[in-house]
Amino acid sequence: MALPEPLVNLTVFIVIISYTLARPGEAPVNLTEMDPQPPESRPSDPLSPARGPAWRRTLHSRVVEQFRRPHGALGRVAGLVLAYRPSNRRRNLWTVGLLALAPTDRVLELGFGPGVALQAVARRVTRGCVVGLDHSEAMVRAARRRNRRAIAEGRMMLRVGSFEALPDLGERFDKIYAVNALMFAGDAGRVLEALRERLAPGGRLALTFQSRRPGATTADSLRGGEQAAALLARSGFGDVHVEVLPLAPVAAVCVLGTRPAAGG
Repeated sequence: MALPEPLVNLTVFIVIISYTLARPGEAPVNLTEMDPQPPESRPSDPLSPARGPAWRRTLHSRVVEQFRRPHGALGRVAGLVLAYRPSNRRRNLWTVGLLALAPTDRVLELGFGPGVALQAVARRVTRGCVVGLDHSEAMVRAARRRNRRAIAEGRMMLRVGSFEALPDLGERFDKIYAVNALMFAGDAGRVLEALRERLAPGGRLALTFQSRRPGATTADSLRGGEQAAALLARSGFGDVHVEVLPLAPVAAVCVLGTRPAAGG
């Protein structure tokens, strides 16, 4: 049985709002974040598209799409969740702190969403340049509103685009980072190699994610971090290591690597 379109949209709206209203220690199903476990080891997901009637599969796909590429009125709601949910803000600000930013750095964020991390970066990079790339026009508009001052001063530039086909963004960057974004890449290894080429020698890459699937544990995040670290090393990054941010109910991890200063 298929649900009427208005009812589907209302249900998606309620599910998205539940992300914001969840209390600490409770984890609404985050269907978009990295899942390091193989499919056969995952617990059952009641919203899985492979399970249940057609309306459930429709709901699942609509929620996933709004967090993958927010658009329309529901996309604006998803953007508010990304901007104001405490765990989202903590992940973003923590990642910015790990970048060791200098005032004159050139910095690139991939998948910046509503622009929370960009705002924090712009406060530290006062004489450099901050660039953001996101494939959602709705999020570009939201981030422009949040960062209008830095944009007006010429210190920030936001672009619509995909990090799987990076556009010309000018000179190489001192820092590149992404928070809960790389899992959308079809070929993560190829993307990492491209990002390495966009870094200046000695530049730093930081990739943060938090496993939030049903039944996820901190061990899942740590295992995903180990896998990502191995991928960075194979892609030519040096000084690869993993940082951990304790969060309830599952820790977040950030995998960091550096483009070699010589011969890179």
